[in-house]
Amino acid sequence: MYSTERFVVRRCDAFYRFWYDVSGQLSFLEAQEIYDRLTCHGSRNSTPDDTDYYDIFPADPLPEWPDTGRPLIRRLCRHDRKAIEAHLLGLNEADRRLRFFNAASDDQIRGYVKNIDWHCSVLLGAVFCDAVVGMSEALFDGRGPARHAEIAVSVDRLLRRRGLGYFLVRHVIGRAALRGVGQTSFRFLRENQPIPRIVRRLGGTVDMQDLVGMVPAKTSTGIDIRLATS
Repeated sequence: MYSTERFVVRRCDAFYRFWYDVSGQLSFLEAQEIYDRLTCHGSRNSTPDDTDYYDIFPADPLPEWPDTGRPLIRRLCRHDRKAIEAHLLGLNEADRRLRFFNAASDDQIRGYVKNIDWHCSVLLGAVFCDAVVGMSEALFDGRGPARHAEIAVSVDRLLRRRGLGYFLVRHVIGRAALRGVGQTSFRFLRENQPIPRIVRRLGGTVDMQDLVGMVPAKTSTGIDIRLATS
């Protein structure tokens, strides 16, 4: 999955205003090694709760987008809860049903964001002018060693059909793989046609009768990742 893409490690401040490259363009595993060394394997200087923290960024995210209006792709943290909430509240009734399997009310969405378990999930966001305009989530199966993750994705309506959802899904799966995940799954409604398209673009197949799609994908970690939809 990450065999040809390049990544960079950056030092950030807690206000997301300044970003300093501390590495050149590297493979994901090389970037991960530097990140682990700088953060003691994520135990310090790894979240905006620290004055300075480090993270891994795609070196050339969304290359098909024009430079103007290209969102920043980064990991989302507790500090982003208000922006996450605003993004999800901005989904209309139909989009909320596709994302949450029901027409979630504003209060239900606020409760969902409030109850995000940051220890059992990885959230990756597309951020533009401090607003979250798209996000993908990998939710792990418990607090022990992760073996499976359920994936969800949402993108602001005006930014769809430009490959952003696919990009966010692909990269959040890569992050999940580094946590030891061996299988990821999507659950989707039949009318949610973008999900099968993402699965197929990742090299998998989808059986729409059973709503099951599988994608074997070698990541840079050497783990086979499968997307199963149900």
